Amino acid sequence: MYEYLDKTPDELLKIMLEEADINVDKRQGAVLYDALAPFSIVLAKLYYDLSISYDRFDYRTSYNEYLDLLAAQAPFGLTRFPAGKCKRYVRITGIVPSIGSRFFSDDNLYWTFDIDISDNSYYVICETAGEIGNKTEINSLLVPLNNYQDLQKCILSEIIIPGYEVETDESLRQRIYEKITKPALDGNKFQYEKWSKEYPGIGGVKVFPLWNGPNTVKVVIIDKLGEPASNKLVEEFQDYLDPGIQGLGEGVAPCGAFVTVIAATFIKIDISFTLIRKTDYSLIKVKQDIEYEIDQYFKKISFQENVVRISRIGALILETNETIDYGDLKINGVSNNIYLNNESVPIMGELTIIEKTRGYK
Repeated sequence: MYEYLDKTPDELLKIMLEEADINVDKRQGAVLYDALAPFSIVLAKLYYDLSISYDRFDYRTSYNEYLDLLAAQAPFGLTRFPAGKCKRYVRITGIVPSIGSRFFSDDNLYWTFDIDISDNSYYVICETAGEIGNKTEINSLLVPLNNYQDLQKCILSEIIIPGYEVETDESLRQRIYEKITKPALDGNKFQYEKWSKEYPGIGGVKVFPLWNGPNTVKVVIIDKLGEPASNKLVEEFQDYLDPGIQGLGEGVAPCGAFVTVIAATFIKIDISFTLIRKTDYSLIKVKQDIEYEIDQYFKKISFQENVVRISRIGALILETNETIDYGDLKINGVSNNIYLNNESVPIMGELTIIEKTRGYK
């Protein structure tokens, strides 16, 4: 925080009065005092506004549209990633609708139908950008807006590319920082990271140069939900970098670079513990909240840390409003941290809560 923010009207008034001639009356009610007092208030506000301006135009503290302006300027040249739309497979029974046909799901979302000619698979894209399309239940019935007499059913299936929200300030700041500290040039490691992070649907990446000998690169990706990428996303990104792993420079990767794209593997984390809860919350509500917080923790550490810390999980349990105390915490059957390999991410497994009452031993 800048020193300007610490200047109060009283402090500024004192400074100005001290600068006045010693023979001038500076007491409250004197002409000089009454003249400077209102100005000190205006000046304090000016100092405050100046400190805010500094914050807005320093990428480390900037926010919202001010951060967008900073990011777009040289030498960064970055724009905030917009929200992305969810893309999901569908199962068709009966006549196949025409490309562009619109469907409606019972959670008030509209979907646009399309066909992937590479494998003749059917999919829909949610017309509302963001994570909302990920939440529509699998096997939901989609209702066509137009009448197709021979279309019997259109059933929503697995997510191909998850929808995601507009890029956060924290994420954009991180990309600005990486632009400064990790110059992405001439197919270096940072270049592959940049390509990955800018590709729609990819949420994280690890790059392994020389993984299978000279001129080989392995790129391991996760999706925007912090989970292993779908096969379709892997295939699309493989074609974007190096189609067929030929090293011919027909993708964005340079000639001679044999690039292999794979999805991260997931390590299922089962968690069990005893719990004393507040009586005004149901056990079902407690379990839902704890499961959500742990799942968010897993997504946060995906490709950032190689260890699932039991102490952090314990802290998350205690931090939920419904928890009084817990005990006998185990993850994957042990009371220790769980270590991950370089190509894996943690995924929430089974959460087992054994309810106890106060005073148990």
